Amino acid sequence: VTVHFVLDRRGRMITHKIVTSSGAPILDQEVVALLERASPLPSLPPQMRGERAELTIPIRYKLK
Repeated sequence: VTVHFVLDRRGRMITHKIVTSSGAPILDQEVVALLERASPLPSLPPQMRGERAELTIPIRYKLK
């Protein structure tokens, strides 16, 4: 799953979107739940300019 999300300066998630699906809806739903559980993330460091940070990250599952 590849997910794109936007954080405000305080680490709160503003938006999120699945960019590339895993092909399994339950795994895609878990990525969204994972982001919600992790929110808020740490605040953005002062060196980062702007009011938001946009991130696109892969989340890989290994099922056995």
